[in-house]
Amino acid sequence: MLGSLSTWRRYRARLLTGLAAPSLLALAGAAAEPAPTALPALLPAAPAPALAPSATVTALDLAACRRLALEKQPAVAAAHASLAAALGRQQAANNVRVPTFLVKDLPTRRQQAALGVAVAQARVHLAELNTLFGVDFSYLSYLYARQQLAVADDALVNLRALRKVVAQAIEDESRRDLSRRDLKRLDVYLLVAQGRREDAVEGAERALSGLRESLGMGPDGVLVLAGQRLLDARATPSKQEVLDLALSRRPEMAMAVHGAEITGLEVCAQGTKRFHPSMATFAASGDLHADPLSAGNFDMQYRPAAVGLEMPGKINGSRAERVEQARAYQARAGSVVEKTRGLLALETEQAFLRWQGATRKLARYEKAAREARGYFKEQQKQFTPAAPKIPLDPLLNAALLSSQLTAQVNETRYRQLLALAELERATGGGFCSGLATAPPVKEEENGNGNGNGNGNGNGKH
Repeated sequence: MLGSLSTWRRYRARLLTGLAAPSLLALAGAAAEPAPTALPALLPAAPAPALAPSATVTALDLAACRRLALEKQPAVAAAHASLAAALGRQQAANNVRVPTFLVKDLPTRRQQAALGVAVAQARVHLAELNTLFGVDFSYLSYLYARQQLAVADDALVNLRALRKVVAQAIEDESRRDLSRRDLKRLDVYLLVAQGRREDAVEGAERALSGLRESLGMGPDGVLVLAGQRLLDARATPSKQEVLDLALSRRPEMAMAVHGAEITGLEVCAQGTKRFHPSMATFAASGDLHADPLSAGNFDMQYRPAAVGLEMPGKINGSRAERVEQARAYQARAGSVVEKTRGLLALETEQAFLRWQGATRKLARYEKAAREARGYFKEQQKQFTPAAPKIPLDPLLNAALLSSQLTAQVNETRYRQLLALAELERATGGGFCSGLATAPPVKEEENGNGNGNGNGNGNGKH
């Protein structure tokens, strides 16, 4: 029941590994030459993360993506088909016109069929929750990649500008403290920034690939997104509120409870027939294992494993023996309910703690990034090609610190938004994350590089 979310977590871990850029080197422009506001041909033409909007392509925001996914995602359609089959089984059981004294377990089978419909309805809800989380994850990952791409673009613009100033000072011999070794060092920084830029481009492409799947599109589908910056979500979840919502609204909880009820009815069904050495169970006409269960993780990323229902297609033995076996499966079903409740509470609490931690850190990182940019500007003013008021190293160190903190702000905000998306899923949609209507974070709040906004934030790719 809980295994589908672990797939997204593994995908997220791989994406974060590709996007994290601890040293993007977003240098502000040298004092002698302001950095340009665009990025004209700094690198050989890099593959664009998406196609440019055209007259026939509508840019999709998060709300539009969520609506489209619910309409087009095959997993949702498959869950609806399973629901139709469950309704068919219920109708077939109700249409049996045989006296109950001849088929004594028929009333029980009808009750089980009705509960089977409720389980199928919960599966539809689960498929919708998983689909919406997939959209949120991919969309937010794309926005995060675009923000990191802006940082890398600033780095390349400003590193080239600084290199030009240093080269001119060396040629004019106006600064004896600069040498060709400084140019080689700047060239190394440029190569690193280019590599980090490719990380961000790859991250954006992978996010779009995941989003296409969530939207039920093929790999060649044209997908243009309206957003280019991370979202400024202001939702403030309460721990107790989200825990209560999770235990009352999660479809996995409903499936476990209904499964226990169906299993309990099997005890009654097995007791209706005396002279039958073998008797079919409700599992003969239904799939108890249609939903993958988490196998758990027992390493540094520990996650407890789920427990699933069990019921064979037939139970053999005398009536008393069959009833006793059915009671054992009923006891297991009760344990499944308790384990599911514990896992759902754990999942929800963990998501809340991730949101809480990211929110607390974000304000501190934003303040640190602003102060680092201010410190860099002071160093920048003192670095001139004519006189060595300050050497090159303090300028580079200040710029590196500013860049690292900007990248850290982006990553922390991304984790905060993902935690909100997790909480919406964890509560069965009961908690509203507000992501679909949240505005983009303001440029000055995010602080990409020197704030020149050249990170293709104009809506074009």
